[in-house]
Amino acid sequence: SLEGPTPWRAKGTGSVSILFFEISADFDVTWGEEKNTAIPEVAIYQKFLDDLQKREYWSTILSNNKNLLVSLRKMEESATAPLVLHPAGSLVVQQKILPLQVKIDKVGSQKVNDVQKITIKKATSDDNELKITEVNDNFARAQYQNLTDSEKLSKPSFEKMPNGVQISLSNTIIKNGKFVRKNVAYEITIIDKEPIKPFRKGRFFMEIGILFNHFLKGNSVSKSTLSKSHLNKMQPFAEKISIKEEGYTVALKSNNKAHTAHATFESEIMAQTYMEEQIARQPGLKKELQIIPNYELQSS
Repeated sequence: SLEGPTPWRAKGTGSVSILFFEISADFDVTWGEEKNTAIPEVAIYQKFLDDLQKREYWSTILSNNKNLLVSLRKMEESATAPLVLHPAGSLVVQQKILPLQVKIDKVGSQKVNDVQKITIKKATSDDNELKITEVNDNFARAQYQNLTDSEKLSKPSFEKMPNGVQISLSNTIIKNGKFVRKNVAYEITIIDKEPIKPFRKGRFFMEIGILFNHFLKGNSVSKSTLSKSHLNKMQPFAEKISIKEEGYTVALKSNNKAHTAHATFESEIMAQTYMEEQIARQPGLKKELQIIPNYELQSS
C-alpha cells in the first residue's frame, strides 16, 4: 500500500524464490517532508459582530397598519446617510454570515471553535425593553452543520432561518390619552314654512346602531384615501388564495400531536434544533419525538 501526499509511506511484504529456497521480507518506509493539510478552525462570534456593524444591514420600515396622515420628504439614500426611524416604525437588523438560533458546526469547510449558537433575545432603549420579532432569510444547512451524504441529498437545499430581528416599541412604552366615553344623540327639526311663532326645538334621540353605521360610511373620514373603507374599495375581491410555506412540527410518535404549543416552526432545521434541546433536557424523549410536516399533524 502507498499513502500520500507527503510524507509518503510505502508498506508491504516482498518475497524471492530460488529453486527450493524462498526469502521473504516486510517493509515500511516513509519519506518526504511532512505538511499540515488540515483546514484551520474559525472563530465566528467576532465576525458576526463585525457583520452587524455594516450600514447596509440596518433599515427602517413603517408598519402597513399605521398611517402617518402626513407626507414626508424623501431623504437621499446613500451608504453614509444617517438612519432615520419614525416613532411609529420599526428598526430591522439583519446579517448574512450565519443563521441564528440553530446549532453551528462549521462555516463552509472550516470548523467553528468558539460558539455553537447565537441568539438575539432582547433589545432595550433607556432601560425600556422593546418588542422584537424574527426576520428570516434562506440559508443552506449543509454550509453550517455536519450532514451525512444521504442527509445532504434528502434535505432541502435552502431553508428559512432567522438572520436578524425587527425592533419596535412595545405596548407598555406607548403612552395614550385617557379613555373618554361619549354618548351620541341627535335632534330632529322639520321646517316647512316660515314660523309665525318662536321656533320650538324637537326632542333628542339616542343613536340607532344600524343608522349610525350606515351614515358613518359616508362621512369625511371614511372618504379619506388613508381610511380602511377606501382600501377595501381598492381590493374588490375580498377572497384571495394565499399559499403558505410548508411548516414542520415536533410531534409525539404515538399520536402525531404537537409536543407543546410552541413546537411548530417554518423550517425543518428550526424544528430539529428545538427537538435536540428538548432531548438534552429530558433524554427519555428521544424515542418519543419526531419531526413531521404540518399537514400530517393531528389536532388535539
